[in-house]
Amino acid sequence: MEVHHPDACRRCGLLLQGEDPAPLRQQVIEIPPITPVVIEHRLHRLVCPCCSTRTCATLPADVEATSYGPKLSALVCLLGSAFPLSFSKTQVLLDQLLGEEISCWTIVTIHRGLSAALEQPMNQASAFARQQPVVYVVETGAPTGNADGGNPDGKHGWQWVMGPL
Repeated sequence: MEVHHPDACRRCGLLLQGEDPAPLRQQVIEIPPITPVVIEHRLHRLVCPCCSTRTCATLPADVEATSYGPKLSALVCLLGSAFPLSFSKTQVLLDQLLGEEISCWTIVTIHRGLSAALEQPMNQASAFARQQPVVYVVETGAPTGNADGGNPDGKHGWQWVMGPL
C-alpha cells in the first residue's frame, strides 16, 4: 500500500498536514515479472583409484532428463491445446513472456513426451468407457482461428467428450 498526501492547498497554497479518514482509493493490479528458474545439475565422473573405472553420477529420480521441467512442459502443451497456438506462435510467446528461446522442434518434442505420458491413462479411460452399458457423448464446436494462415476459410474444429454417468 502506498499513501499519498497533497503538499499544499490547490487554491491558496497553504501547506497541508493530517490524514483523511476516508481517502480515495485506486488499486492497480499488476503481474510480477516472470523469471524462469534454472537449476543446474552437475554430474561428476570420478575414476576409481583401485580399478581405474570411470563412474558418472546419475540424476535424482525426480529430475527430468530433459532440459525443460514439468511446469514449462505443461505450459507448452496448454498453449497448443486449450489455446490452440501454432508451434511458431508458442515459440514467440515463450520468448516474449519468459525470455527463453525454445525451438519449434523442442516444442514438438515436449508435445510428444506428454502424449507418450498420457497414452496409458487415456487407454485405461477409453477401455473403462467401452465397458459401460450407457455412454454419453457431447460434441461442441471449437474456433480454430487463422493466426498462422492454415485456416483461411475460418472453419470450426470439433471436440467430442465421451464418458459414463
